[in-house]
Parts: sequence; structure tokens; C-alpha cells
Amino acid sequence: MTGPLIQPLAPGDPQHLGRHQLIGLLGHGGMGRVYLGVSPGDASATPRQNISDGSN
Repeated sequence: MTGPLIQPLAPGDPQHLGRHQLIGLLGHGGMGRVYLGVSPGDASATPRQNISDGSN
């Protein structure tokens, strides 16, 4: 599944986040990257990978 708002995963992107299989990148910014993923029950999800600034 791809569209004008969904970019393909790049070689360095994760294939999974938690239990979600990632199928595309929705966007990125100062707080992290937002991926389109599918859960094991075939429900769409938008897992987000936060960027740590090292202060935590």
C-alpha cells in the first residue's frame, strides 16, 4: 500500500515496531518518524518512533 502521503521504507528503516509490521513512512520531524503499519489482526496502525535527545 502506497500513496502520495505514504513513502516506501528506506533501507535503514525498521521492518517492525513492537508487534506492527511496517509498510511505509507517513512523515518525520523533530519528534521522530511516523510509520504506517499493520498489526497481526490486519488492523492498520500508525506506530511512531521517537527520537531521543539523550536527556532521558
